[in-house]
Amino acid sequence: MDTDIQDVGSVFDCDPQDWQSESELDFSLDLHEGNFIQHLCTHDESEPCDLHELPQTKCAWVDDVPSRLSEAHLTEKFVGIAAKILGSCKTVFELMEAAETPGNADSLWVPFHNEAEWELVCFLVKNIGHIRMDKFSKLDINGMLFENAHSLLKYVDKLHTGLAWTCEMIDVEGDIIAEDGTLKHKQLELWWHDPVECMQELMGNPAFWEVMLYVPKHAYTDAKGENCIYDEMWTGDWWWNVQKKLPEGAMVAPVILLSDKMTLPSLVGYHLFHHAMSLPLHPLMDAGCQGREMICTDGYLCSVHPILTTYIADFPEQCLVACNKESRCPCCLVQSNKCGDLEDWASCSMANMLKTLQKFDVKGLHAVFDPFWKELPFTNIFACLTPNILHQLHKGIFHDHLLQWCMSIVSEKEINACFQAITQYPTLCHFKKGVSSVSQWTGTEHKEMQRVFVSLLAGAVDDHVLIVIHSLLDFIFYAQLQQHMDTTLAAMKASLKTFHNHKHIHSLQHYISLIQALGSADSYNTKYPEQLHIDYGKDSYHCRDNKHNYVEQMALWLQCQEAMHYKSAYLAWRRPCAATSHYKVAKTPPHCHVSIDCIENDYLALEFLPTLEQFLVSQLGQCQVIQPIRSDWFDVYNHLYVVTGPSIISGVQLAQVRVIFNLPDHFGSYPHPLAYIKWFTALQQCDLVSSLYIITHSTRNHCCNVAVISIDHIICPCHLLVWCGREIGKDWTTDSVLEKATSFYVNSYIDLDTFLSLE
Repeated sequence: MDTDIQDVGSVFDCDPQDWQSESELDFSLDLHEGNFIQHLCTHDESEPCDLHELPQTKCAWVDDVPSRLSEAHLTEKFVGIAAKILGSCKTVFELMEAAETPGNADSLWVPFHNEAEWELVCFLVKNIGHIRMDKFSKLDINGMLFENAHSLLKYVDKLHTGLAWTCEMIDVEGDIIAEDGTLKHKQLELWWHDPVECMQELMGNPAFWEVMLYVPKHAYTDAKGENCIYDEMWTGDWWWNVQKKLPEGAMVAPVILLSDKMTLPSLVGYHLFHHAMSLPLHPLMDAGCQGREMICTDGYLCSVHPILTTYIADFPEQCLVACNKESRCPCCLVQSNKCGDLEDWASCSMANMLKTLQKFDVKGLHAVFDPFWKELPFTNIFACLTPNILHQLHKGIFHDHLLQWCMSIVSEKEINACFQAITQYPTLCHFKKGVSSVSQWTGTEHKEMQRVFVSLLAGAVDDHVLIVIHSLLDFIFYAQLQQHMDTTLAAMKASLKTFHNHKHIHSLQHYISLIQALGSADSYNTKYPEQLHIDYGKDSYHCRDNKHNYVEQMALWLQCQEAMHYKSAYLAWRRPCAATSHYKVAKTPPHCHVSIDCIENDYLALEFLPTLEQFLVSQLGQCQVIQPIRSDWFDVYNHLYVVTGPSIISGVQLAQVRVIFNLPDHFGSYPHPLAYIKWFTALQQCDLVSSLYIITHSTRNHCCNVAVISIDHIICPCHLLVWCGREIGKDWTTDSVLEKATSFYVNSYIDLDTFLSLE
């Protein structure tokens, strides 16, 4: 029986009633086979674990670390006047709300008649093209709103649409000689939005009201201001430094560019790239210097200066942007024969670069006479090139270097056997055929392997090899944190130094300084532009009706999608979602009237009856308890959804959940379902090389230490990997290893929360 997981999402605060619905992580546990759950209570293994001894709330055991900084953190405000209010104005959403007819609930869905029509149009516009819309409209459905695709799109045209597209023709002179002796020319289309208008659209969108900040601040975890926090860009040094250069009362609007590299085989291609980039970015020059009055999400007007701060791209395109060859670092002046050193090198200078761009093949530069970033105000393009977590860390360093090195040390057969015997965990990819049979690697596979790599190889390789693996995986996980502190950056630097003692990779040196300047590296991951390329490039191409004028069709399709998305955002703003509970189970248990014999045999809950009796006594007292008997029947659940969030756990106890059930009605009402669990030993023994905790099955009186608990005491799933030494058991499988093995590693790399909690 498999363990399933679904990532639904939620964040909890101290009080379950106050948990928020944003940024939630929702784990689904298939409990037929059992799962490992972290419990916030510790217990004496020599004594019974009664529920009345458990804490009635998680508050005392969890230090909440939300993705947005809480009021408990010390913040240092910018010295000076920033984001001065110039006036007020209604936002777009407020104007849309004012246009609704008072007392008519269906006016919320205008131009559609009701919610059902809106949902239907959403599905059609997002999933099918015009030809299929025409076919659908011919179906005999009562109350059909439209006759064909054309009439449907007329309704969509009545919605608030985004910015207009601009199509500009570029005449390109090639390097092929025509019959008349001249160089051939070709007309290319460049489709773009005005970036300043894009900024106005984003700044005034009320959907971002709760997450929008306008002034830089320095945040600290302590009252003395000794441990700085780096989270969103407003906590970094870049925003603070640029704000000082702007006029009093101005507001900085950081501009983030992202792109995918195209094939540019000649110098013509390099010139074409920079010329094409300069056309849509030209409006940023005046707006960045002089400012532009914009309405903000809170309805106030400010003078906004959009300034390029980040350029997200993979390494080849970073070199294209920086005008240097791929054998050089696009950010600093490190010499090609010194890339293995840990010393700091001076950053590239835009002034010096522009002076030397006329010289071809000098200092490793490409001849680009007018780079697009030449006149962008307050911009240092070399400081804008951010770390590339997807291609540098996941694909390049982990897969192409570390994995291949480890497979040359440990046999391919043994590594495959380790991956095949991985225990089940929600959201964890299980490589049933091992890893050598994977034909196409993506960032997903790389990250899934990293979640178990240290635990699998602990004991299977020599200590010095495990130190390299452990230090590099630590660095990769630290790099992905959504919130950094000086302490985590120090740990990140220590991991890099340990790794550098054995292997040398220059690009890793820039991560810490860029996090301090721009905020957490997760905010500028190349996975985002690649996903946008799928959403806005490939999907729009496949939804076209024919191959003629397909770019224009793609632009129109994107405009329709934007109109639908804007309406959806407005509806979410008008109808905010209610807060959710910290756990979920099915409304109706899928297995009803399950006998105790079945529970004991199918779910391996061998001590179910006496353990349940002990729980009832602890809750109600000996005199008031109706004793459970073997003829009782119970309703059993398949899945438990545990709402978790970014939290650091100060003390945990691990258990394996065997079965979740409801008490029969004749026992009285109980507010929550119950769980039969098997305890593991406490987190006390730690492996010195891998830094992973080692635990075993907990026993009491030479028997399994089991208990029945209320599921509201379960906080999140965790992952255990078997300690197998040099050779894994031949009869161990993903379904049997939990019962046959005796010692386990607590996998701190299963997710970023657990990694930070157990480090």
